[in-house]
Amino acid sequence: MLPEDIVLQLKKNGFFDSLRKQLLTEFQMSDAGQQFSDKLNNFIENKIENDPSLLERNSSSFYEHISSEIEKSDTYTSLRDQILETLKRSDFQDKIDEEIRTVTEKAEADEQ
Repeated sequence: MLPEDIVLQLKKNGFFDSLRKQLLTEFQMSDAGQQFSDKLNNFIENKIENDPSLLERNSSSFYEHISSEIEKSDTYTSLRDQILETLKRSDFQDKIDEEIRTVTEKAEADEQ
């Protein structure tokens, strides 16, 4: 089984969605998640303070502008690093390894 086939099967099984949800939930419950949320709120509040006309925009225009500003800042860099570190933890690695093993064993059994 090729690595691309394994990835495709993991997607079909919903493994990546499950992993994403677990990471998000864990992050939201952590101190780092709260700090990130506070950082984002402060960032948005500062943008509005500096340009109150942002509040006059329709919601999609406001969202696009703020998202663009957040992307330009380094706000997501630390978040990305934290998530990558979390994925290195043994509990996540064990879960990933087990899921890959299950997919490959099933594929081998189907071939026979």
